[in-house]
Amino acid sequence: MSTALTMRVGCIGVGHMASAILSTILETRTIEPSRLTIFDPLPAQMTAYARQGVCIAGSPAEVVASSELILLAVKPQIMGEVLTQLGNPAGKCFISIAAGITTDFLRAGLPGAHVIRVMPNATLTVGCGATAIAEAPDVPSLYREAARTIFSCGGIVEEMSEDKLVSVVAVNGSSPAYFYQIVSQLASYGASQGIDPAAALRLAAKTMEGAARVLLQGEKSPAELVRMVATPGGTTQAAMDAMLDNGLEEAVTAGLEACTRRTAELSR
Repeated sequence: MSTALTMRVGCIGVGHMASAILSTILETRTIEPSRLTIFDPLPAQMTAYARQGVCIAGSPAEVVASSELILLAVKPQIMGEVLTQLGNPAGKCFISIAAGITTDFLRAGLPGAHVIRVMPNATLTVGCGATAIAEAPDVPSLYREAARTIFSCGGIVEEMSEDKLVSVVAVNGSSPAYFYQIVSQLASYGASQGIDPAAALRLAAKTMEGAARVLLQGEKSPAELVRMVATPGGTTQAAMDAMLDNGLEEAVTAGLEACTRRTAELSR
């Protein structure tokens, strides 16, 4: 169980990603409900949290006024507008999960505030989150540690320089969708061969989970593990050869580069 935070925490925006974060920190008791204040323009988004004892604010400014650490969980396209609605941000710390919104942009709209940028993913709801946090040596250690606590309660946290966040979106932020697509194809193939579709999906997904666990043990590199499974002349090697011959590496690289380009296009 994570160490509980004693500071008051706010969250502006309760969409898909914010819901994953909020659900995880409440389930792990990283933040007590009475210390958490949230706001979303759609009241229905907050109903479930109100039932758990979370404080519901009537505006973004009310969240800021009642909190020391505020999670900005709004879409990048409306971040500029939201920053004008926060009242007096001075002395507070804001954690932004918006892809492409730079620290400089946030600081310009949050005079006197501290800013930390993070790139999480929604798999933290099952304890397997992978969050990148931009290094912020100018931010007091109290807030930096609080940010680590919030996101490590649902998985791992890696710190890196802010300029790497443009590329890391392709690696952890968007990547769950890649894996879902691969599992979907594996399961669909199994179904086409007469295997029960639900069973095929479970077999493929559990295999991916197991492969990830083996990788995270860190004893062997991905290439070494491929060689262990793909015996020369065997079935796995036949599959790997066909996939590579049909452009597997090129397709994956093209996708990652497209994700990075789009992130850069959205950056400001």
